[in-house]
Amino acid sequence: MATVTFANRGNHIGLYIPYFSSKSFGEIIMIIVIFLCLVALWCYIGALFVRHPFIAKGLESYGHIVAPFVLISLGIYILVENGTFNLIFFFN
Repeated sequence: MATVTFANRGNHIGLYIPYFSSKSFGEIIMIIVIFLCLVALWCYIGALFVRHPFIAKGLESYGHIVAPFVLISLGIYILVENGTFNLIFFFN
């Protein structure tokens, strides 16, 4: 999970380089520690969430059907909110 989290953030390199270049070594260490703690917290919350009997049964039965719709919907939402469709279809 942590690898996927790190890999998904590679597209923000234009944001991270200026941000981290303005921070001291101690601040960078603190940012990394906080980030890793929060990733661990989200993983723990996710593990608790899927172990709940009602949710686990639903995910086991319908997860393979629901997951693609959730991910595609999330992707469309992100594209709409960032104005990507305007850039693609109405770019002159």
